[in-house]
Amino acid sequence: MRHYIQISARHKLLVINRAYLAHAGPKEARARAHEACVQNAKAILQELDRGQHQDHAPMQSLWTIPYHSVAAAVVLALDMIQLGSDGSGSSLVLRDRRHEIHRATQALQRLAPTSRIARRGLQVRETIIFLSQVLICTGTFRSSGGDRRSISRSGT
Repeated sequence: MRHYIQISARHKLLVINRAYLAHAGPKEARARAHEACVQNAKAILQELDRGQHQDHAPMQSLWTIPYHSVAAAVVLALDMIQLGSDGSGSSLVLRDRRHEIHRATQALQRLAPTSRIARRGLQVRETIIFLSQVLICTGTFRSSGGDRRSISRSGT
């Protein structure tokens, strides 16, 4: 139960900081909120890892655990995309972020047999990573025009 409470609390902090990012504000404050989102996403994954080695039955039965896990995976995937697109991420930071996304994927895969949310989260993560690769390859990451929704899995 302690793991559930920790995951839930971290998710609440992630949501609060993510909402702050949607509003204009000082660059420093937005950077702090962004970092708080990433740290809370990592903490959710750490708690999932700890919980799997103990009594994981409650983790499997609560629908909110996969939901929180998907949110963490999406935050980390979007952060990796931002780091890669604006050149602000060193190779070590990008490698760390890829590792965190891999951990998120493993957590979602553990939850997927009993959770539709986790299965959908794996699809969302796959789509985000695919679109980021397409946008990087086509050089449209920094362009402000165009309808990005028109990109399909075939790249057309």
